[in-house]
Amino acid sequence: MGEDPSIGMALFNMLLVGAEGTVRGAAVLLPVIGLVACLTTWWRRRKTAAARSTADVRTSARPERQR
Repeated sequence: MGEDPSIGMALFNMLLVGAEGTVRGAAVLLPVIGLVACLTTWWRRRKTAAARSTADVRTSARPERQR
């Protein structure tokens, strides 16, 4: 069939395959993590702004006390 690769070449190929898997994984996971962080921040700010808006409406709806 042919010559078997030397142990050094086999280890080098395993290193390349492992590095490729790491780079591909990072290329997919890091943007996803960033997207989730951005969406979470956006959602929390929107939720907080809505809560403040509701609180402003509640407080402004109270009749003023006259002295």
